[in-house]
Amino acid sequence: MKVSLTAATSIRLYKVHSETQTLNLWLLVLLDMRLKAIEFVLQKVSRTTKFQDVDLAKELKKLFDDTFFPTWQCIVGKNFGSDISFEEKHMLYFHFNSTAILLWRAG
Repeated sequence: MKVSLTAATSIRLYKVHSETQTLNLWLLVLLDMRLKAIEFVLQKVSRTTKFQDVDLAKELKKLFDDTFFPTWQCIVGKNFGSDISFEEKHMLYFHFNSTAILLWRAG
């Protein structure tokens, strides 16, 4: 099965029958989460030349709470350390220019 993901892709949980299908489904859900986060950051940053890290974190958290069920937490910044507990397969960490974004779902 070949799947092409775009920014408009919306993947929901399906009933699956084998371990291989379950692994493929989790991969698709993880890719969907990552795409949504990156797309959101790019749209937010392209609308303004200056954005506040805390505002981006609040809006990204709300988007993920609404889209992928609560309880998401988000840290955005240039210099931070973290020691977090998160649900398996529910953590994203990426950089946009010099800003790091850490997004995770706390059980």
